[in-house]
Amino acid sequence: MIKYAVNDMLAPTKLYFYILRKLAEAILTVQSVLGPSQALPSPS
Repeated sequence: MIKYAVNDMLAPTKLYFYILRKLAEAILTVQSVLGPSQALPSPS
């Protein structure tokens, strides 16, 4: 019983990190496709 309660409490945290990781992967994919010069705005 306690084990299931702990899993329910940790589920939102796991989902949060899963979404963060997927978001980071998507950003890296876009940067690799566009190239670092186009993906990031230049300061000048």
